Amino acid sequence: MGKHNTVESLARLLQVIKILGKEDGTTVTQISNATGIDRWTVKDMINHMEDLSPDGKGLYIEELSNSS
Repeated sequence: MGKHNTVESLARLLQVIKILGKEDGTTVTQISNATGIDRWTVKDMINHMEDLSPDGKGLYIEELSNSS
């Protein structure tokens, strides 16, 4: 993955936040598909957002596996 400037990084983060804010919920894979951001980068972004929570509760994020 290439380097991004600050504006591009913020734009990508806002894309993820907008999708996370939807009431229907979403998965990392869905966010990745909608934004074109690599799954691992999305997971990293979400982990950083959890660290930013002022109340220490963070975000509740659950990713289900597709086990048969």
